[in-house]
Amino acid sequence: MESVLKAWGVLDCFQGELLLSLKKMSELTGINKSRINRLCGSLSSMGYLGYVSEAQNCRLGFKGLSSGKAYEQSYNLTSLCRPIMRILADQTSKSGSLFVVDNLQRLCLARDEETFSIRYNTLEGKRMVLYAGAGGKVLLAFRPKELRWKVLSKDHLQKLTPATIQNPKRLEKELETVGRQGYVSNYG
Repeated sequence: MESVLKAWGVLDCFQGELLLSLKKMSELTGINKSRINRLCGSLSSMGYLGYVSEAQNCRLGFKGLSSGKAYEQSYNLTSLCRPIMRILADQTSKSGSLFVVDNLQRLCLARDEETFSIRYNTLEGKRMVLYAGAGGKVLLAFRPKELRWKVLSKDHLQKLTPATIQNPKRLEKELETVGRQGYVSNYG
């Protein structure tokens, strides 16, 4: 069981990373480099990782794509929302995203792009914070207060843009407003 958890820890290193060295994976996981090497060899033989160069840099393998597509097909929310998101994008000339709460983050399940050449680029599968951005604030505003306080009580409310609210009390007040309004507009 421990090996399975360690292997998943290696795969989790690729959240937002395209290419990683064995050294970097060792730093991110706290697993020694020789064990990382063995885990990567096993994951590579199963198709979950691929080696890119002789320097032993790794990337995600094709098996992750097929697993992701199988998940996507079994998860009806995504397929139900895509046509609605397309209609909204056509009517508003804006992009739309479907986010869900996953632990203390939000995960982009689906995306529909506007037709303008300048776009806000969020990729499907991307994880983002809950305390910033319109999508995160809406999700957080309608969650139980326990989850809200887990996010707000952390000392990690990083300034992502000049508009990011880092004060937990001020953010809580904004979330209450979002809850009453049912929406939030975000600038910056």
